[in-house]
Amino acid sequence: MFDRYEMHRSPSSVSVYHTEKRAPTDQSVALLREMESAAKAAVVESMCLESANLKAVVHKYESMIDMTTTFQIHYAINGCKRIVTVVLHDSPLRIQDRVNEIWKALADDIATFLLENFTKGVRP
Repeated sequence: MFDRYEMHRSPSSVSVYHTEKRAPTDQSVALLREMESAAKAAVVESMCLESANLKAVVHKYESMIDMTTTFQIHYAINGCKRIVTVVLHDSPLRIQDRVNEIWKALADDIATFLLENFTKGVRP
């Protein structure tokens, strides 16, 4: 954001000049809105999950190029936010098999997180 020019006159003094260059407000706002709408269009479906100890949002992205479906699970446990990404190749799997793969990846990540925190508190 800032350009910085340093001119050394002697070993003990430094002159610093700052010049600030800003993008035009209308163009930057239009670009921001365009990026937001592109990000929202990429999400096919979203689902919120909430229980007493776990809050999660599941996003589904579909790619027609490589025929994959990506599920991204954003969740918070014990106040720590984490992200799990599951990529499924479009194959004739039953819906229950897909759900099982997603929950297995989430369970593995939660177990890893809890075990890492548990082992921090254990002293040999």
